[in-house]
Amino acid sequence: MDTFNIESIDLKRLKLDKQNPRFSAYNFKNETEIINYLFRYEKLSSLIDEMLDKGFLELGERIIVLQDKSGYTVLEGNRRVAALKAITSTNKNLTQGQRKRIGKSSLALTTPLIIKCDVVSNRENANNKIASKHISGIEKWSPSSKMAFYNNTFNNLIGNGRRKLSSEEAIEEIKQTTPESATKIRNTIAEFKFLESVYDETKRKYPDLAAMPELSTEVISGRVLSYLKKDLSLVRDEYLRMNVPDKLWTTYQEILLIIGEFSWCIKDDKGTSVIDTRVVGTRSKWNEFLSTNIALPLRNKISEFQKPRELDEDSDRDDLQEKDTETSANDSGTSEEERTDKSKDDKSSNHQDKNSDQDIKDYKLIIPQDIVKLSKKQLPFDLVLDKDIQLFDAESNIISSSSSEYDKIKVKSFNPRAPILFSEHKVLPQSSEGTFQVVAQYNNWEGNFFVEIKDNKKSKVETSDIIYDDDWFLNKNLLLGESANFEKLRLILNSIDVRKDVSNEENLLICSALCRPLLEVTVRSTLSKIGRKSSGDTLIARISTLKNELCERRLLTREESKNISKIDDDLNALNGFLHSGDGRITTHSLIGIYSKYKLFLEKSFDLLLE
Repeated sequence: MDTFNIESIDLKRLKLDKQNPRFSAYNFKNETEIINYLFRYEKLSSLIDEMLDKGFLELGERIIVLQDKSGYTVLEGNRRVAALKAITSTNKNLTQGQRKRIGKSSLALTTPLIIKCDVVSNRENANNKIASKHISGIEKWSPSSKMAFYNNTFNNLIGNGRRKLSSEEAIEEIKQTTPESATKIRNTIAEFKFLESVYDETKRKYPDLAAMPELSTEVISGRVLSYLKKDLSLVRDEYLRMNVPDKLWTTYQEILLIIGEFSWCIKDDKGTSVIDTRVVGTRSKWNEFLSTNIALPLRNKISEFQKPRELDEDSDRDDLQEKDTETSANDSGTSEEERTDKSKDDKSSNHQDKNSDQDIKDYKLIIPQDIVKLSKKQLPFDLVLDKDIQLFDAESNIISSSSSEYDKIKVKSFNPRAPILFSEHKVLPQSSEGTFQVVAQYNNWEGNFFVEIKDNKKSKVETSDIIYDDDWFLNKNLLLGESANFEKLRLILNSIDVRKDVSNEENLLICSALCRPLLEVTVRSTLSKIGRKSSGDTLIARISTLKNELCERRLLTREESKNISKIDDDLNALNGFLHSGDGRITTHSLIGIYSKYKLFLEKSFDLLLE
């Protein structure tokens, strides 16, 4: 290996390396973007703390820089140089505690800050030394950095298709820089290439889409890729990209775009992505998601992609059967040939009948996007005749409600104990008031929606006497209803929803009693999910701990967290009303308590459902 020249260089003259294999795939425009990435994904803040404790010179070997006409570019040690740049420029990502320590640190006081570097004249001279350092450290890298490093190194080794090394030779070369297996490296590169394809298709339609490192990508490169490979019967080519037939390429691109939109661009009213860990946790959940109304565009494109392949397979089987028949006929004479021709005609007829049946099975079940609101006097109510539930054919034409196919649709309550009754797709008069999650089923299709039943004869409730509105409860039930883990929390919300009009004494008493369990179950479940220990054993301590966690994760602002104060006063008011003979709480006081914790609950649910 060539000798390195050791030089002392001013920090201001050192440039972070945009071509660094660890993050060059993200096409950063400037050093600020690189530093922001390192803060978010590479624990730059922890390295800064370490530097402030130990000083720069004690943290590893000298950095390696490339000297060319443009100056000095850091090849090895980008994190350390980025940390120094953040310290000396008081970067916006620094914590308040770090800023105070920096003011007393020699790193910030030393001007200019001179760094000893190993200087090379070309990148190749640094490869061996850098690779030897990566062998022990690469396992600790973040998944995104590891994917980018493997992918970019792989592309450089194979010459981006111009063939310096073969694909397998490149994998073996990379294997020398990491303790991970060739299979793991190969899979990681393939995952990144798929993720990159999704990003590119989405960026083309949404030019303002954030840089890839700023987006949530683990779901796409993991579960979504796994499911789509099976749904689309995809295999990898020599360069570890998905091998897609030319005639299906446009459809494949449209599928990638929808995946990107559902993951990064299309949100619900609370800012939650359509595709996230809730819908891809298991294969059955993915199938359930594909059957929902919102997933219809993706479901259609997957079917469009599958159909030509199915036709090709049918054609291959028919050709094989025809060849076998001809061989048999040649062996048996003319009479056998005649019998074979008849058999083929019969098979062709059966095949057409089968396809006809298949057309019926391909009808899509479309369910209401919004809540179906009914009054008691409207019951019995037919969800099909009123066009709340409809069937569509493969060309998206509506199937007439007079079709016998609608007889196959069954509607039932999501919760068997809920007091809403059905006869096929009719809501029966014996149903009670309330908002109910229901399930519609047709052949292999299934979807969930909500039905609300009210008695219009009752006096209209003043909005000011209601705890939260219908849409709030509907949204939370939609989210929590997807998992059996949240059954208790969902039951509490449903109980409050039914009695949210607290203008009467009975509902006021019951909703007062349910407020503490709502907070208790939410806080305990969320702290358990994120593995955070409470600062104490009381509900007040647990709420305070979670409130601080939400602030640290920037789900709550400091101003918003200040509004959640005097927790003990709220709990004492509830306890006094429930347990003391002379305790009293007014309608507006209770609504005030619920309103105070509304945002806290919403952000806790978001964290709970990550």
